[in-house]
Amino acid sequence: MMGYFLYFLGVIFYACNPIVEFFWHLLLFCVIENRNYLLCFV
Repeated sequence: MMGYFLYFLGVIFYACNPIVEFFWHLLLFCVIENRNYLLCFV
């Protein structure tokens, strides 16, 4: 449920700014693949 909500927010960001949308989905990819988003910023 939360995943779909986050994706919906991503779509909104895409409508506002494609660059923001790109980084948003990059963040979601890190969360889904690594199960620990902190690893993406280290």
